Amino acid sequence: MSTRSLVIVLIAVGAVTGGTLWIHRGDPPLGSARYTSHGISFDYTVEMSLMESDLAGFSSATDSEGTVQISYQGADRLEQYGVMWIKPQSMPSNMARTPEAALDFLFEIVGLAGTRITDRSEYNTTTTDGHEVIYQTFGVPESDYTIPGIIGAWHCEETGRFLLQYLIYVEDFENLEVPYQGMEQMWRDHLDGITCHGIE
Repeated sequence: MSTRSLVIVLIAVGAVTGGTLWIHRGDPPLGSARYTSHGISFDYTVEMSLMESDLAGFSSATDSEGTVQISYQGADRLEQYGVMWIKPQSMPSNMARTPEAALDFLFEIVGLAGTRITDRSEYNTTTTDGHEVIYQTFGVPESDYTIPGIIGAWHCEETGRFLLQYLIYVEDFENLEVPYQGMEQMWRDHLDGITCHGIE
């Protein structure tokens, strides 16, 4: 092949590749899917399953309240994370309208569903999408071990909702005594991937 032919081929390949990248700009990364509904958007890996419902898990999610749970459980590991949202007026009237109260309300719902939560830590703070987030670690006791978790909550002024994002993770069921040191960073990575307002 002559140099001129090679240059023409390279230009053609570059044009096709550039055109494809332009057409698919903003798409989720390869191997990922994008959840976009109820004014919330985030990417998740396609190996994980997604379930959407109201907070109690009995009916469909609405713009006022709901949850999206993404999970994977294999023989070796468990990873489950989710995003929940609730309008302040959907909370009991005797509760404060704060992220801390939204967390308490969620844990009440979880308890009514039969899941026991233990070891709630003190609150820490971080930020996401321009909002201050309070977060804490917790445990979900099973028969002979406790699944570690982390959850955060914030108020999105743009949509008037509280949002909560959690992660429970077991890296190795064969070695439960050794906690996964990267769990908080994994939670933060999921948190940073959430867009909670401005979704068309």
